[in-house]
Amino acid sequence: MSGTTKDHAEFTAHWGNGIMVSINVEESEWNDIVSGLQVTIEGEGYGYDGDQYLDVWEFNGGLDGDLAINYTKQGDDDGDDSGVGYLGSPNDVLVKPLPIQVPASKLDHLNLASVRARTSVIRLREEAIEKF
Repeated sequence: MSGTTKDHAEFTAHWGNGIMVSINVEESEWNDIVSGLQVTIEGEGYGYDGDQYLDVWEFNGGLDGDLAINYTKQGDDDGDDSGVGYLGSPNDVLVKPLPIQVPASKLDHLNLASVRARTSVIRLREEAIEKF
């Protein structure tokens, strides 16, 4: 074992009464997301009020596009305990980006200025945290 790990992007969202969910996105999924493709990723789930919930992240339209995080209570067959926990932009919940390595054929929906600006903000945030 070499001990090396694959790099990943990280997204973290909050809603309701202190609910927080996060996902790590591998490079291939990251490239699809920033290219504007529709990408669905199942999260690791979370606990709330003694129950377990599944979280499903649906990306569409790039980092400036849409992100819906749907939740479903495990064992909920009738859909009474399901809904949308977060609806907004992926950029608003992006914690750690990856470098953009997208084939030219997929660049139609990519807004590079937005990605660069968001990466700069995250870098500044990390530098400020390191000072404390």
